[in-house]
Amino acid sequence: MFALAALQVLQQHTPSVDTAVRMFAVQIQKYCIEKLPGLSIFFSSPTEFTLCGTAFVVDIHLAPSTGSLQSLKFSYALPDGTTVDDLRLSQFLLNQLQL
Repeated sequence: MFALAALQVLQQHTPSVDTAVRMFAVQIQKYCIEKLPGLSIFFSSPTEFTLCGTAFVVDIHLAPSTGSLQSLKFSYALPDGTTVDDLRLSQFLLNQLQL
């Protein structure tokens, strides 16, 4: 993947947290495309992105200075079309990803 290779070269010559976060984001996109058909990923900034499935959404925020996971919110759709935030599952996923 050209974008990932270009970011790796940039990171080798001018290391930065921003480039590291972008590399991580591109790797997630690549994984989603290859392994998880039907899962979409949207980036609102290098440190904020959303994973969307058929009936769920996961909002992920990374710390701008370190690129580490800062917060995560899991929401799912009910049959009537309303969305519910699942705080327990959000906390569980956050704990798992921070290990």
